[in-house]
Amino acid sequence: MGFSGGGTNVLKPHKHSSAVQDGSSLNMNNVTQGGLSAGDVIFSDGAALQRLAIGVAADTLVVNGAATAPSWATPAAGGPVLNRILVETSTQFSSSSASYVDVTAMTFTASAVTGHGVCSCDSYMSMNGGGGTGFWRWTASVDGDQTGQRCYSSSGLGKLNMNLPFITATLNSQVCKIQGLNDGGNNWYFAVDDEGVSRIQVLEIS
Repeated sequence: MGFSGGGTNVLKPHKHSSAVQDGSSLNMNNVTQGGLSAGDVIFSDGAALQRLAIGVAADTLVVNGAATAPSWATPAAGGPVLNRILVETSTQFSSSSASYVDVTAMTFTASAVTGHGVCSCDSYMSMNGGGGTGFWRWTASVDGDQTGQRCYSSSGLGKLNMNLPFITATLNSQVCKIQGLNDGGNNWYFAVDDEGVSRIQVLEIS
């Protein structure tokens, strides 16, 4: 830092250190000489002040790997990528299976990326008058069978609108399906009659 008191008494650029008679602590406000460029950053290494030259446009100021000094880094490209998948059917599916079977058309294949899927299936379901308890579940080629959810138990024919959520642990092109059963081996129906479209909706986050 150089400055002049006027006349011929000019103090050349110098530094403040712990040396005797080298001046007091450096006042950083409005220093005009210091070998700096616009946007440079000054930091301490614990013993002396150091200069970090300005980075390039859009760089992010981070702490270095040794956690001893600041440095510039290129930020990761973009943010989360969202993708929507929609599967719909108006075709009724029926079965009398007492073990889980795939519901026709209620399936989707996740994208070939790393991430998660927030999934939901909604449909009208019905059970025959023979009774028994109905269950449905998600099953996935990577995540495996999910816990079955009780959907209907009745001694008479009825219709019930149901919604079944599922959050995948991964995407990576896995195939996800809806399955159902009636533990009494009686008829049960998915997308029953003309109550409306049954659908799978998925929001993929990668």
